[in-house]
Amino acid sequence: MKRVDNQVTKTISNLVHFLNQRGYEPGERLPSERILAERFEVTRGVIREALMSLELMRYIQRRPNSGIFMRAEDEAETSIEALVMYSNIGIPFGHDTDLQCLEVRRLLEVQAVRIACERRTDEDLAELTRIAEVAAHSTGDGSDLSKLDYDFHMQIFEATQNKVLVQLVTPFYLMSEMRRERFFRNKENFLNSHQQHLQLIDAIAARDTKAAAGLMDRHIGNVESYFGASEDAEEFAD
Repeated sequence: MKRVDNQVTKTISNLVHFLNQRGYEPGERLPSERILAERFEVTRGVIREALMSLELMRYIQRRPNSGIFMRAEDEAETSIEALVMYSNIGIPFGHDTDLQCLEVRRLLEVQAVRIACERRTDEDLAELTRIAEVAAHSTGDGSDLSKLDYDFHMQIFEATQNKVLVQLVTPFYLMSEMRRERFFRNKENFLNSHQQHLQLIDAIAARDTKAAAGLMDRHIGNVESYFGASEDAEEFAD
């Protein structure tokens, strides 16, 4: 069963890359299951499962007695699952989507840190402090620092004692992994972020909801500003 699941996951990735490279337009008909199965050298069952997954992600649409189609533009509201998938397999999504994800993350994190101030346990505080100490002594690259940043912010969500909130925010961190690695390749970004993390720990320890919310708002705002400026620079260079 595990081998089949791995085949399906790999086939989903191959399909998305294939469809992007071929430049299929919204509403355009795609090759049949048989042709796709032959192309990717998998069984019809595997290709069918992969297509079902892409349909659930609102990436394609299967029409009875008509075939498989790219979703029309007016129907193509990309799901969170699809955005996470794009990130995992290295397909970039638009700059506007990146900033919108940051905006949602900002709303969630500011509220989360308020709740964390009220509900955090001594164990939560100890874990936040431990992560910050590991980061302070880290000599890793952007990937390592990104993982520590993920751990720190997710621990704040854990400190809310609200499991639904943790589940809600996790996809936004998964889909921003590549962006965060890029952000933390810049040593100055890491140093500034680390200092802000220490200030957040102090505010959470003091249960100062107002200070913590203000710090988090500025913390996420700095990331938004960085990527906004980066995009402007890239457009100017072009």
